[in-house]
Amino acid sequence: MLKLIYFLLFYCLGALAQDFQSNSESLSPELKKKMISVTWKKGCPVSLEDLVLVKFSYWDFDSKFQTGTVVVHKKVANGLVEIFKILFETHFLFEKVNLIYLYGGDDEKSMEDNNTSAFNCRMVTGEIHKFSLHAYGLAIDINPKTNPYIKNGKVLPENANQYRDRSLIEKGMIKQNDRIVQEFKKRGWEWGGDWKNPIDYQHFQFQPSKL
Repeated sequence: MLKLIYFLLFYCLGALAQDFQSNSESLSPELKKKMISVTWKKGCPVSLEDLVLVKFSYWDFDSKFQTGTVVVHKKVANGLVEIFKILFETHFLFEKVNLIYLYGGDDEKSMEDNNTSAFNCRMVTGEIHKFSLHAYGLAIDINPKTNPYIKNGKVLPENANQYRDRSLIEKGMIKQNDRIVQEFKKRGWEWGGDWKNPIDYQHFQFQPSKL
């Protein structure tokens, strides 16, 4: 009888551990120190106080329970958590979700690793004078290798050429009318997969004018 009680206890604790969990908090002094001069620099269009760290549960490509972290603008954090909760409940898969300072702020390296990321104070891809909405904490790239950026036939990341074929059925792939696209659009986000040139399947963005 005692063994049965222990079994039920551990079973229930295991089930609870796989419930969706999330947390949004101000950037800690330690995290700010790691970001400064890497993903945030003097002259960026937002201050570190405008940003928050969002932790959330997700399923990885092996369908294992994980916790991911993204830095985003504080005014879109709650809406993103709502989306992440729905993606968790519908078992959408992320390969990995790590802060981009771990890649030295290098967007290409992060994309090649199929890492989902959000804030990074950088310019629009291919431009040198215009900040990306990532620099505002108002954009997120999801499974960027599986969902590449394509412009004039060039694919980024460079190791994602096979995923130009959107008829493939792959883990974490985003397609027209998928639930993930619907949920972002419902909350006022745009999807780069609707664009023509470039077309950016990984990318969702929220316009500053809507804040």
